[in-house]
Amino acid sequence: MNGDTQGRRVSRLPQFRRALGELIVVGGASLAMIFWIIPAQTSSGGELGLSPQLVPTVCSAAIGLLTLFRFIAALVSTPAPEPGDVAPLHYAFSIIVATAAGIAGIAFWGWPIGGAILSLLVLLVLGERRPLMLAAMPVLVAVLLFLIQKTGI
Repeated sequence: MNGDTQGRRVSRLPQFRRALGELIVVGGASLAMIFWIIPAQTSSGGELGLSPQLVPTVCSAAIGLLTLFRFIAALVSTPAPEPGDVAPLHYAFSIIVATAAGIAGIAFWGWPIGGAILSLLVLLVLGERRPLMLAAMPVLVAVLLFLIQKTGI
């Protein structure tokens, strides 16, 4: 069952090693965030409602669980695609630059404008070229962030 169309045997070992490395690194970072970094960097103040640790802890737990699910999926899935199918590294750098520009926009012009800039840049990096989507998404993000900022949703 572990062969391709030419009958050659395809090793699952590289796929397993990659998934195991991802589980160790990302899962370990998630556990470090939950049990060490988040408790050390947040403090409970006199605010009412949810603890300041709740959202980062839930996000870190979700990342850890998704990593575990990905590891399990790698164990039961078919062999990995050819190495030529891996996305070029410039896509990751483009997303990082778009995120940095969005964060700078948030710092200088506030959440609605910075969020709109971030959404527009991410759409462009992902290859979106439809004018309606490029116009509507930043406007919707800006309106949503404005409403969150004003009403505290």
